[in-house]
Amino acid sequence: MQGYIFYFMISLYYDNSILSKRGEIVLLEIKQKLIPRSLTGTRPGLYLNPSYITVHETDNTEKGADARAHANLQALGNSRKASWHYTVDEVEIWQSIPDNEVSWACGDGRNGTGNRKSISVEICVNSDGDFEKAKHNAAKLISFLMKKHGISISNVVQHHHWSGKNCPRNIRKSGWQAFLNLVISCSDSSGIPIANTVNKRTVKLTKPYMHGNDIKVIQKVVGAEVDGIFGPKTMNLVTKLQKAHGLSTDGIVGEKTWKVILKRRTLKLTNPPMTGEDVKEVQKKVHAPIDGIYDAKTMNLVTKFQKSYGLSTDGIVGEKTWEAILLG
Repeated sequence: MQGYIFYFMISLYYDNSILSKRGEIVLLEIKQKLIPRSLTGTRPGLYLNPSYITVHETDNTEKGADARAHANLQALGNSRKASWHYTVDEVEIWQSIPDNEVSWACGDGRNGTGNRKSISVEICVNSDGDFEKAKHNAAKLISFLMKKHGISISNVVQHHHWSGKNCPRNIRKSGWQAFLNLVISCSDSSGIPIANTVNKRTVKLTKPYMHGNDIKVIQKVVGAEVDGIFGPKTMNLVTKLQKAHGLSTDGIVGEKTWKVILKRRTLKLTNPPMTGEDVKEVQKKVHAPIDGIYDAKTMNLVTKFQKSYGLSTDGIVGEKTWEAILLG
């Protein structure tokens, strides 16, 4: 076996602490079979300072298509120009690329934020495996990587976030927030801090065009076609928004432009209750009945949502909660 095997043992003073939800000792064996440096098509050797963890599924349901098989595939030379850092199944975790090197996994181009800023974790879906156990192992690995690299839960994202691909397919179907809650349960028990802010990347016209859910948020506000692609038409509409608010008309969505785009009224429990389309927007995100009335049931679901993002659980939808609702 190429590379080496190392173990993550429990230690409250060392980055490698991983506990289960019940708090008992858990041993995760991370096996390495690194892609040879000579295979520059899939291991480009570019420096990576990770600020995201991107979650994928292999989409390979063949029997035997487990983590070891995918590690072998990468080490022997993947025929596709695609690669990733970790593959996880119900019993093993295999690493193919070091955490400080770029992989080609996110589908947003050689200079895309996903590829250049993410550690990519693939979860196996082979028909002879146990996907639920694989998913739990992935959550433990992700919680470890969060602590190791200082990455917040808001920066644990789907492959879909970068390219619009329906990936991770099964997790998206069963509920992305449920998976994040699983990661958080591992993070809480191992002392990993959950950041209380949502990352807003700077969005601008690039080649290839930037993709993602955050761009859909921009497009909804500026009146562009909502396809999640930041092309020239979207940029031109951003400049009009900037001009209307006295901002620099550079078409770049930075901190000041984001503030305008994310601006919403503060929602809270009142008598009579607050109503409107913005309330429906909140209800859709927190899985409340979508009737446009900010009632006690909606508020309680907002507090649960706030807890999952490490926010103050006051049931008030203010600036930070709006960011998490719109961009999380």
